[in-house]
Amino acid sequence: MSEVGIAVPDVEQAAALLQQSAGIETYEGSASGSFAAVGDIHGLLILVRPGRAWLPTSDRYAAAVPTTVEATGPHSGACTLGAGTSVRVTGSSADHP
Repeated sequence: MSEVGIAVPDVEQAAALLQQSAGIETYEGSASGSFAAVGDIHGLLILVRPGRAWLPTSDRYAAAVPTTVEATGPHSGACTLGAGTSVRVTGSSADHP
């Protein structure tokens, strides 16, 4: 899977938490108050505020729903992003220097 969309109450805080807990960086400066792509070309978490339209549609809106993501990243770590959503990362220096 290349992308997982997650609605979170505070996009910037969620992106910072992912960086602190597992070393996952914002992808190419994409962060704003309502959107952030977090990860790399191997996989991205798309963080948005609830109620934001999922592009390219104009009639489908993000909602906070319980989601569990397990991924490989730069460092092992785990965090909760709200509404029953958790991200668990297993570190792998082979794929992510």
